[in-house]
Amino acid sequence: MISVNITNLDSIMQKIDKAAEGLNLDDCVNKAEEMATSQLKAACSWAPKAASHIGPTSTLKGKGYSYVSVGLGGNAPFDSYKNAYFHNYGYNLVYFGHKTNRYIDMHKQWFDNAVQQLKAPISRLMRAEIKKKLEGAL
Repeated sequence: MISVNITNLDSIMQKIDKAAEGLNLDDCVNKAEEMATSQLKAACSWAPKAASHIGPTSTLKGKGYSYVSVGLGGNAPFDSYKNAYFHNYGYNLVYFGHKTNRYIDMHKQWFDNAVQQLKAPISRLMRAEIKKKLEGAL
């Protein structure tokens, strides 16, 4: 029989638990929020008025978690960013109150595509920031 004996595993786990307990990851979440905001604004460069309303829409902080939602709107009036909202889904053109047979899909799914492109870089950023924090705490 071949076996491996790992000693002091409990003390290592206790150190990691203790280090993780005292970590403040708010700055990591803020960096991710800044990265998401800048990338989404770049993706919405075709609508600068709407792009100016991209930012954090809600944040939640509690014991052991921190959450930020980045998107269109926030407290801004809907009229100021509705063009970007409707372009994400596409729409039927109404011209001077008359329906047309034209379907506008010029920037369809721009927001969803930008979010998909953000997943990997934000994940890498968060891993690197958390790793730095843990290395500093241990």
